Amino acid sequence: YMKLVVVDWTDSCSMTGGPWHSVESIKEDINKQSLACRSVGWLIAESKDAIVLVAHQAFGTKEAELNQVSGDMTIPKCAIEKMKVLLKK
Repeated sequence: YMKLVVVDWTDSCSMTGGPWHSVESIKEDINKQSLACRSVGWLIAESKDAIVLVAHQAFGTKEAELNQVSGDMTIPKCAIEKMKVLLKK
């Protein structure tokens, strides 16, 4: 069974975007260094450390067997704040 889930998670980012910045400017913006994210997708794989969501599913000639997926996103479990199951299929 696959689950359609919504996941709230925290991502890392570079606030500067360029190669060189002063140490002071980075220290001043320390609270701007993470992003609150929300992803919705089909939970295709899960390990003790991460989950993998996919946005799209493709079936063979009949809806009996899933054989291709697209739009994958791996999210480390340590970054997940909340995950809610929307649908089980």
